Amino acid sequence: MLGRFAIVREVGRGGMGVVYEAEDTITGRRVALKAILASRRDPVSSERFRREALAVQGLSHRNIVGVHDHGDDDGTPWIAMEFVDGVTLDAILRGRAKNHPLAAMLASPPRSIEDVRGWVRLVVQACRGLHAAHESGLLHRDIKPSNLLVTDEGIVKIADFGLARHEARGDTLTNSREVMGTLQYMAPELFSKDRRAADRRTDIYALGVTLYEAICGVRPIDEASAEIFIHKVQAVEPPSPARHSPFIPKDLETVCLRAIHIDATERYGTAAEFADDMERWLEGKPVLARPENNATRWLRYARRNRTRLVASLVIVALLAVTSFTLTKLNRQQRDENQREARNKLEASLMRAPGGWSPQGQKLIDEALVLDPSLDDAYLQRGWVRFSGGDTAGALDDFERGLVLNPGDSAFLFAKKVVLGLTGRTAEAHAISESLRFSDSTGSIRLAIVGFLANAVGRNRVAVDAFLAAKVQRPAWSQSRFGIAYATLGLVRDVEAVDAAKSFLDLEPSHVAGQAVLAVARIRLAEQARGPIRNRIEKDLLDQDNRVAPMAQNDPLWETIRIGVRLLDPTQSARDEASAASALLFARLSQAPPELPRVAPLKLIELMAMLWAPNDMTEALKWASQAIELRATSHDGRFITALAAEASNPSQSAETYAQLTQDYPDLPYAHARRCALFRSQPTIVTQGEAWASARLLATILPSSLDMLGDAGAVLAAVGDEVTARLLFDYLEQLGATLGNELRANELRAQIQLPR
Repeated sequence: MLGRFAIVREVGRGGMGVVYEAEDTITGRRVALKAILASRRDPVSSERFRREALAVQGLSHRNIVGVHDHGDDDGTPWIAMEFVDGVTLDAILRGRAKNHPLAAMLASPPRSIEDVRGWVRLVVQACRGLHAAHESGLLHRDIKPSNLLVTDEGIVKIADFGLARHEARGDTLTNSREVMGTLQYMAPELFSKDRRAADRRTDIYALGVTLYEAICGVRPIDEASAEIFIHKVQAVEPPSPARHSPFIPKDLETVCLRAIHIDATERYGTAAEFADDMERWLEGKPVLARPENNATRWLRYARRNRTRLVASLVIVALLAVTSFTLTKLNRQQRDENQREARNKLEASLMRAPGGWSPQGQKLIDEALVLDPSLDDAYLQRGWVRFSGGDTAGALDDFERGLVLNPGDSAFLFAKKVVLGLTGRTAEAHAISESLRFSDSTGSIRLAIVGFLANAVGRNRVAVDAFLAAKVQRPAWSQSRFGIAYATLGLVRDVEAVDAAKSFLDLEPSHVAGQAVLAVARIRLAEQARGPIRNRIEKDLLDQDNRVAPMAQNDPLWETIRIGVRLLDPTQSARDEASAASALLFARLSQAPPELPRVAPLKLIELMAMLWAPNDMTEALKWASQAIELRATSHDGRFITALAAEASNPSQSAETYAQLTQDYPDLPYAHARRCALFRSQPTIVTQGEAWASARLLATILPSSLDMLGDAGAVLAAVGDEVTARLLFDYLEQLGATLGNELRANELRAQIQLPR
């Protein structure tokens, strides 16, 4: 017993005190009970111990170990603190916490960018706790990994305020200029001749060293000799973190170096600012810290060592600095060019989401002038060139990329896509596919791969690529657009609406994004009934009123307006749609180079699909034009087969089979195979129909008829489990669309045993 506490076990022991796990016999609360060792008890240490309790007892923050009570038991001072189930950050860093949940997910030095992110998230929490202490006027003065506890849930808590003191008032127990803390985490100014009192920035420095140690695996200055350490910490700039790990990006390196800046006035002013900058990096946003140039560092060094400089070295030093500065300026210019090149490449993706765009290609060409080694630019330009009809130029760009990165999976996949779309199937099949969406893959490349996959009906691959890009850059608008674009290709229209809205929250004037939202709404409106259909049609009209003024003369939005007119069953609306369609057909047939944003083929395919539920003759006209532009056009071939089903169902079935092979995730082709199996089972085999139905059950398109046909096939072949999945989803979708009548009709056709 110690006071009213029943000691359970000893948890840890240091040079001055011991910590027990104990139980408060009054409240039954489990606590960490800290006491001074008998050998270290004296009036000064006991008073410091009491002041630690008083200082922290007033703090309440999730990232600070809370103090419940303190007292003295027969000359033994004690503090009852919150008991933390976890280990020190130091134990995780050193590999001594094998059983901690984070131990398997974090390595120092990092094994991947995700390791780096994990360490940064922990240090952000420590910053938040430290800022709360500072705001209460308390300086910790001994921040280090062994004083940061990490719970099993990953919550960081600052512990051991034994050396803490109030920032604004004096301390009779210590000289305010006395050097306190752990050597390797102490700031340079604490050792200077005109030694200043510790302030917030000395704690921030210690936390910066902790971040450096976590993401690099070593401390910036790690000398066992106090004399050597003190000399280096005052005279030597901390080495670049990227020197120790290839996974540390420039922005995070800049944040870390600012926190441990040799000049206290150049550090973050508060721990909250430090945390905010780390969170900006985690979210993919620009950080506020800026890298320091070498000229500034040299001048600071000169001021610190001016007594050592002699006149005979001044000229040499100036010449060296001038040369170094020029080199640095050249490097800075190169870095600036590379940043500008990537910005232009990102802008090209916004200009050319569906492929060909003269504005998009111009931006890519400008990016390659700035940085000829930007391999992602060759990947994107190849796709843009191919979409504009330049197959040879596209393949040349992909070959350039493979010269820069031999065996690169993204360039091999792009080459395979283009060869397959141009009928060179043997060459395409000869290329092995090994797409890997890992952390090392850049978000721009992931987006380009997503659009390539979408072009060949690999929409599930496309969704995976865009989701991986979103994980890397949650706030990046292009990944959100890609998710909407790919889910639209899967006919997951409800999901596409949500994804498109998320994108348009960031880019409201992006016409292609507005078009994705509108197409999804049009397809949902075709199935919806009652108030829900009325609401969707009103949303479309409101959307047109917003977008039309900024999309004047844009054929993409004119295509959408035709689709909206086709929702109106009146003859006058149909006549308006036909007239507008004829004008657009003449315009797109010429394929003038000034058409913005989307390749003519994509617009022509979209028109064919919009007309198909309303006028098959008009749809067939557009489909024929699409096939003329590219013989492998999937939408063109699908509409042609759909139109021929009544007269030549066998030929249509063959076309659908080929489409499902060439474009694996094309829901329309799979749905028609299911429908043909139900009406003419001799044309489509049971195995083929079952495979298509299973794929539709995996995709779950937002189409009542597709789900009905697939469910009926699954029930017919005895796949009861999957059939019940579609049976239930039909009911849910019918309610979403206000079309329970059609959903119930289709559910009745899925004959399931009771």
